[in-house]
Amino acid sequence: MTRSLTNEVVSIQTSLTPKALNRNALRWWAVIERGPAWLFVHLEKPSPVYRSLADQLFSQDALADSVWTLLQNSRTSRVVLELDSIGLLEDELIGELLKLGEKVQGEGGLFRICGLSKTNLMKLHSSREAKNMPHFCSRSEAVGSRNPGLPR
Repeated sequence: MTRSLTNEVVSIQTSLTPKALNRNALRWWAVIERGPAWLFVHLEKPSPVYRSLADQLFSQDALADSVWTLLQNSRTSRVVLELDSIGLLEDELIGELLKLGEKVQGEGGLFRICGLSKTNLMKLHSSREAKNMPHFCSRSEAVGSRNPGLPR
């Protein structure tokens, strides 16, 4: 049985708050892979060279809303966010993760995150709202395991 994945790159951003007015600092590249049962979203900070291209070509919706739309369009209710390339975890991103997790789980879906560094995992779990958010070491662990793993 062959597993079919399709890839695309989109640009998304977290919602702006008074503490974070520099929208370029909040923009993300997202490499999207659609599989038969899961949507995989690998977040990356774009290089400055490609930032203007992303501004011209792609949606500027908030992260949770963008991923939610992608999830609905993919006709699946399972999503894994791969966060190994995000640098330092920002409070705005934690808020977007919480918002997305609530939307997905509220509709009976599965929401997983993986790939956080030890520092970022400590920051995530120091947040009162996100302290119980499960984290997995890898994509394969996120889709195949019910037990969260240790940070990379």
